[in-house]
Amino acid sequence: MSGEAMGSEEDEENWGFFSKGPPESLRDSGYKNTAYALGELVDNSIEEDATDVDIIMFEGREPGTRRWRIQEIGILDNGNGMSPFQLRCSVRYQDGANQRSWARSSSGGKKMGKFGVGLPQASMSTGKRLDIWSWESGGPENAYWTYWDFNDGDSFNPILEPELKKIPEKWMGSSEIWAESGTLVVWSDLDRLKWKTSFHLYNNSEFLIGRIYRKMIRDGTVVIKMIAYENDPPYHIRWTDKDKDGNVDADEEHDWDIRANDPLYLDPKANAGDPPVNPAFEQAGETQVWTFEIEDPVTGTTSSQDVRFTISVAKKETRRGHGFVDGESMQGMGGGQPHGRHAVKNMGLSIVRENRELELDAGWTYGKNAAWERWWGAELSFGKGMDHIFDVTNNKQHAQRLNEVSKRDWDYFKEDDVETEKEIRDRLREEDHPTWICLIIKERVTKQIDLIRKQLERDSVVKKSARKKRHKLAEKIASDKIKEEREKGSTARSDATVIKDPEQKRDALRKQLSAEGHDEALVEFLEDMLITSESNVAIAGKPIDGEAFFSVEAKVGSLIVFLNENHKAFRHLFTVLDKIDTDEEISAEQLRNDVLHATAALKVMLIAWARYEDNARGDDLRGIQRIRRTWGRYANDFLPSNDDEYLE
Repeated sequence: MSGEAMGSEEDEENWGFFSKGPPESLRDSGYKNTAYALGELVDNSIEEDATDVDIIMFEGREPGTRRWRIQEIGILDNGNGMSPFQLRCSVRYQDGANQRSWARSSSGGKKMGKFGVGLPQASMSTGKRLDIWSWESGGPENAYWTYWDFNDGDSFNPILEPELKKIPEKWMGSSEIWAESGTLVVWSDLDRLKWKTSFHLYNNSEFLIGRIYRKMIRDGTVVIKMIAYENDPPYHIRWTDKDKDGNVDADEEHDWDIRANDPLYLDPKANAGDPPVNPAFEQAGETQVWTFEIEDPVTGTTSSQDVRFTISVAKKETRRGHGFVDGESMQGMGGGQPHGRHAVKNMGLSIVRENRELELDAGWTYGKNAAWERWWGAELSFGKGMDHIFDVTNNKQHAQRLNEVSKRDWDYFKEDDVETEKEIRDRLREEDHPTWICLIIKERVTKQIDLIRKQLERDSVVKKSARKKRHKLAEKIASDKIKEEREKGSTARSDATVIKDPEQKRDALRKQLSAEGHDEALVEFLEDMLITSESNVAIAGKPIDGEAFFSVEAKVGSLIVFLNENHKAFRHLFTVLDKIDTDEEISAEQLRNDVLHATAALKVMLIAWARYEDNARGDDLRGIQRIRRTWGRYANDFLPSNDDEYLE
């Protein structure tokens, strides 16, 4: 259907938005919150070549109360503007993007959107009334206007033909970006705002919008501002007695620019929560480029599409945090400092389409309570040619297929019990190419993230600084018990290698550990535990080849238990509990979740033993049962009778 046919006066009934009044259910559009809805309109502005976008809030007191509430939100840009015909199309479902593209198809303009539902969908998700002015030349004095209002069902049937209408003075005085061309969208009757005040809307939206458009903000492609005014003449700027961060300073000049928020923490100019070094992270390896041959489902043509993957890891100084605060050592407390709390809100895989973030998928992490997860960042970026492969939603908040497949493996798609993984791969490549691509990407991304996790677990400042605290109590209890056994004439292997002279013991220990290639941090820890603290037992973590959860070694008359950092049990038990034994800030809810996590992991391990025993037969079964009984006897003997002994 041509633009002329759709816009003909003879087909005026075609301009109806609904056959009857608008259904309330239409407003349940799937936007996660107001910030995402605002982002939809920023998309439209950027598509129309805007270099400046102002998000303007007018706030007034709620009648009969002292509470301030946002009453209107305007989104103003200096983009290309729209003709009256395009303007009318823009407020109808599935017309907006198409009409914009018709107008710009010859110029090959940006096409961030393609679904044609953004403006009406985002507007309905927030308020009941939409007013929109747009002008292509001659400044805002030449603006055409149209609207719809949920309280006035007739405003949809038909959509009002745009007319020249003056923009209200309060809006004209609210911004400095009025230009030769542009658009102003105004939302009112705001009954679905997630954050009711300008202060909270700013604080919550800046973080998200700054992350969604970080690349454009960083490159200077667009400047986005959020400004708040009182909704009564003379329309004073809000927050005159405190800035956006809550600091009282009536004379401070406000900076309303939204700051870039880089979840990879590689941009030194981005909002990062005041880390001790800037940039706070460093890129791990080169950006990987994966190229796929993609068939367009509409045209049938094939093209090469690139998917780019970048991963970063926190620098040691970032994880350690600021060295001293008020004279108190902050070693190992990076997670509890502002930059650590900032990073925990940016955990996950950032999915980026056309330089604009769709979502930050936290499903790739072990959750907010896993302390080390905040210390890596990852980004997967692609162009619009991959939309149907990843199943990008029309509100540009999800890559649905990628999200779903990321929770699966090849076996999930097995057709029968005899189908091999290679056969699954070959079949999906031929029969379900999008799923095959998503699984390949999931496989590659998971591999890279797991490598970074292992690096963090080996090299974690928090873990190394916590070793002493984490096991100190257990080691003391066990050490006292072993001393009792030795006094009674014990003949264990470690008893035969006791070295009483501390310096001789230190030299022998260092020689043995260095010969085995242990890092200096581990050597110093064991030296401190076994010599300085005069313990005869120590527990430490290190990567161990094989499937054993731990190994046992006797050195210089001491017993060392090495926990296998490559084993899942280490992650689910000890790494989770690291946060409890460190000085990091932790809420009661986090503590509860950590304890539940570790308890569940321990139960699963016991069930795994039970299954191991269940599969044994004959002498093997009797041997396993004997080991279980003997270990139980030792455990019962070593564990203290009085719970007070667990208190430091």
